[in-house]
Amino acid sequence: HSLYLNNNRLKGLPESFGSLKLLQRLSLNNNQLERLPESFGNLQQLEWLSLTGNQLEGLPNSFGNFQQLTELYLNNNLLKSLPDTFGNLRQLQRLHLENNQMESLPSSFGNFQQLIELYLNNNLLKSLPETFGNLHLLTALYLNNNHLQSLPNTLGNLQRLSGLFLSNNQLYCLPETFRNLQQLKILSLFFNSCLFMFDKELSAFTSNYSQRPLEKYRACRDYVPSTPIARLCQLIHNQTDKDLLEPTLRSIPRSMQAKLRSRIEDIWASLAEHEQVENKDLLRANAVRAACHERVEVLNQAIIEVLKETFADFTEEQKRLVYDLVWDLAGRPEGDDNWGENHAEDNIIRLIDAVAIVLSEQGQG
Repeated sequence: HSLYLNNNRLKGLPESFGSLKLLQRLSLNNNQLERLPESFGNLQQLEWLSLTGNQLEGLPNSFGNFQQLTELYLNNNLLKSLPDTFGNLRQLQRLHLENNQMESLPSSFGNFQQLIELYLNNNLLKSLPETFGNLHLLTALYLNNNHLQSLPNTLGNLQRLSGLFLSNNQLYCLPETFRNLQQLKILSLFFNSCLFMFDKELSAFTSNYSQRPLEKYRACRDYVPSTPIARLCQLIHNQTDKDLLEPTLRSIPRSMQAKLRSRIEDIWASLAEHEQVENKDLLRANAVRAACHERVEVLNQAIIEVLKETFADFTEEQKRLVYDLVWDLAGRPEGDDNWGENHAEDNIIRLIDAVAIVLSEQGQG
């Protein structure tokens, strides 16, 4: 009931292949398959199927007939999309789709309610369907090296998720419901644009696994900021209420607010020039409002660039004042003479608070 045809030079399979109806395990790894016959879906007793390392660009609609399939390996192919019938594989527990060319997933993906592990690294995904929240048994989700700009709010429904891998995407925040992932033990979020992953000099995003991104996220989420710029950063971080972004931006001291507004306009002008953006002239005239409501990633980028420049211009004495304030804002913990500097990255919202206080005290805010 098993057939292994790995490491051959198969470019196709005959229609008669579908007559092997008692097969339970089938491996066709490392061939040159470009397509599968429609009759492939007749192998309805399959429980384990591996097609790793071929040249498949698509799958037949009959692929949805594999009602008994629990493990499926489609990694290292050329898949650009999946058929709508793919969601019929309701018994899947492990699914490997890494190293393909997919830009989106069908909404039927939410049907995989038995799924435990999902591998989608190294694709071209820009978003995930809202139905992703239906994968209630999922414990490990791999989405490294995609083009994700946001995550669905339903992500918070994945109550059993213990490992979430999101490095090398275009994320600037996590959804508000992220706080619901109480079983999460591992979070990989390096090489994104999330503020809470800044380093202690606000110059780059940390990329060291020892930096504990999950702890950083929670620290920034729960901190009580005391300055408008820190409150603005926390609003973006927590994704709670976009309506508060613009009034909070207006409450920032005039000098920094002017820098942020100017940077938002520059970023938006660049986006309008290079992207397919509707009503470009209107959006240029209302760049700040658009950044606070429609394109918060623009506001996030402006904050990042202004904070980088601000801290880079600080003298060593100003930096020392900032780190002393970090220590003070943390309640002056004992046992480390350089606590403020050594723990500045633990909570970036607190660090931004300290920067803003130093600027204010020196009349530069």
